[in-house]
Amino acid sequence: MSEKKILIVIHGVGIHTDDSFKKEVVDAANNALHRYQGYTDKKFEDYVDVKPVSYDHIFETIRKRFVEANAPIAKFFTDNPDLSSPLSIIKKAGDLEAKFGKESLLSTHALDLLLYLSNVGEWVRTKVAEKIVQIVHDNPITPINILSHSLGTGVLHDTLSKLMMKNPSPGTPSLDPALVKFSTIWTFANVSRLLSNYSGQPHPYKTIVKPGDFGCTRMFFNVRHELDPFTRPMMFDPKLTDDWVRPDVYHNDYFKLITNKISRLNTHDIGAYIEDPSISVPFLRVMMNFKASREEIKEGNKKFKTLPGQYDLVKEKFREIDDFSDLKDFFELLKAFKDFIA
Repeated sequence: MSEKKILIVIHGVGIHTDDSFKKEVVDAANNALHRYQGYTDKKFEDYVDVKPVSYDHIFETIRKRFVEANAPIAKFFTDNPDLSSPLSIIKKAGDLEAKFGKESLLSTHALDLLLYLSNVGEWVRTKVAEKIVQIVHDNPITPINILSHSLGTGVLHDTLSKLMMKNPSPGTPSLDPALVKFSTIWTFANVSRLLSNYSGQPHPYKTIVKPGDFGCTRMFFNVRHELDPFTRPMMFDPKLTDDWVRPDVYHNDYFKLITNKISRLNTHDIGAYIEDPSISVPFLRVMMNFKASREEIKEGNKKFKTLPGQYDLVKEKFREIDDFSDLKDFFELLKAFKDFIA
């Protein structure tokens, strides 16, 4: 049982090992922490037990099968029953390969998203659920927090909504929502609403994954950058009128953190997110009882370096991305953003 607060971290698209995303989060937290007087010799990991929950190894196994098969992606899906997928997704996969090519699907991690929308998504959710259950059972009285990024926000939402059902299926991982409540959930670049539109999973405004008495967490932090293009189509942005949580919970336990600072051209990068003072200060306060004074924070924030003149450049590049109508548009955005960063 850990004597520190626990932070479960769940990665997004890309190549990740069990510890690579943990290192990204810890390094970024320390980069932020060391800006402030009195914390230059402190280490985030001395206060927080960071536990990675990865799933990329599942995708990697299938990526290798896809390359070895050397067949069109639609045929690859239909020839492998374990990858069963709605015909609509198989057709979209074929359309995307015809438009962008196999190498582009692999290099932009578009294949990961397609796999998550297939039956592979259930493998991912089961493995992630098993790991979360183990962490909870091993730490029955320790405060547990969860951080997810990008595709991981959808994985987290879909996993928790299934994991904490009132009447779970026999033999499946489960947690009793009457007994388990996480301290905080942090979603960075939340795409759960977009994914639910195609995955068949519950809409994120209609599940237990929310703060309050009827939710699975005490506080919910939703973090996005104004110019992170992946957060804008079908944005996760619950309003009071959406009947997501009660008004008092919405105002007291839901925190929408939005930034427009650009320290890296990749506005989707988890390190850039965590190092941003708009996010790092509340994050450190919650996770490690960070108590820098207002003046120390002001001085420390001056050390955060941004890229001058880049805001307008990124904004101009992606000014039309709100004209989103189909999954194909999202993959076009994925490729355009990768090319832009390169």
